[in-house]
Amino acid sequence: MKKLILPAVTLMLVACGGEPAEPAEAASGAATNIAAEAPAASGPFDVASVPLSEAELPAFPYIGAPEGFHLTGAKTLELERKYVFPHGATEAVEGRYHHGRVMVSDSGAEWNETLLLSRLDARIRALGGVRLFDGAMPQGARALLESESPRFAQDLYDPAPYRFRQYAVRTEKALIWVEIGYGYNAPMIDLTVLEQSLPAAE
Repeated sequence: MKKLILPAVTLMLVACGGEPAEPAEAASGAATNIAAEAPAASGPFDVASVPLSEAELPAFPYIGAPEGFHLTGAKTLELERKYVFPHGATEAVEGRYHHGRVMVSDSGAEWNETLLLSRLDARIRALGGVRLFDGAMPQGARALLESESPRFAQDLYDPAPYRFRQYAVRTEKALIWVEIGYGYNAPMIDLTVLEQSLPAAE
């Protein structure tokens, strides 16, 4: 089931009840706190909490399907908006966007999601990525999906009932968000990369 982005304006939701290297050009983007879903996320996400990557990054989108798997339906947009969930909060970020679905390459091979997740995790960490979230979509984001029907969600298999693993890779110029949508009732995962440009250091 396909689902459901918006311009660069602040959104706020008040919770009730308390592979070879070549740097890509960063697109403009901003992070906006929408809702705190976990005690650790008491305010806007601190970009500086993600260590600067010391890796030599390949060209955008930085990561693809590992050996034994392939990416299908890949698309790249120069500007898109997406929700991310650092430490359980929900934030809207925007920038250069890439999405595709990772499936097993050999149609006769057995689907092994555990193996795929492990290989992707290793690749992302090798780029300097830090895992910031792993779990079901926070309630704040679910509410926004229903009320705002953002365009990015149309790329996802079915965002609400499944699990998401999100990472951030920080460079001097950008924060690169990598999201894996998994746990589907299908032999595939969603792989999304969004490159959010950062303000120049003063």
